[in-house]
Amino acid sequence: QIISEIEQRHLGLCRDLINEGKTRRDALSKVKTLCVELRVFCEGVALLGECTPRSIDTAGSYGERLSTLIFWLFCRAEGMSTILFDAREIMRTDSNFTSAKINFNELQHLAFKKLTPLFTNNDIVITQGFIGADSHGITTTLGRGGSDLSAALIGAAISADEILIYTDVSGIASADPRIIPNANPIPEMSFAEARELSFYGAKVLHPE
Repeated sequence: QIISEIEQRHLGLCRDLINEGKTRRDALSKVKTLCVELRVFCEGVALLGECTPRSIDTAGSYGERLSTLIFWLFCRAEGMSTILFDAREIMRTDSNFTSAKINFNELQHLAFKKLTPLFTNNDIVITQGFIGADSHGITTTLGRGGSDLSAALIGAAISADEILIYTDVSGIASADPRIIPNANPIPEMSFAEARELSFYGAKVLHPE
């Protein structure tokens, strides 16, 4: 039931975002294929009667894979010069499933080899955050805040001029404004202070 709801939500996004008939049919087909994969995978987990951290990472990767697929097809339908790239090709991690650590040297090497050349023929490369793969090619995830961490490390690996991360908040406040309405924005903060905040539960920051 949950997978069916996920599938219908993403199919609805395709119908809402993409008007051109052939591209829309392509998008619907690709979304259905990914959801079939997810359904078969979850049926296998159910048959085994055991859900390991490795299984959680595999299932959890489908959110990023579905959303970037739809966004890529939308951009293409709008006439943008863009390509979809699987982050697991370069985001090399250890095998600590659900909270994997990134091997930056390997990321840098693979990004130079596989990602940077894509900009020769494409203005925009769309890829995923949060997910990676270990040395055996098995899907891993980076844990809470992993998408922003992915963006920062990929940007560093390709020597980007800028890394822009858009969130639904305008900065870091002195307290949760949903609880303390008159919380004040903090104008300046060190990396050490931000890291300490993340350890104590600040949800928009990754410790790394």
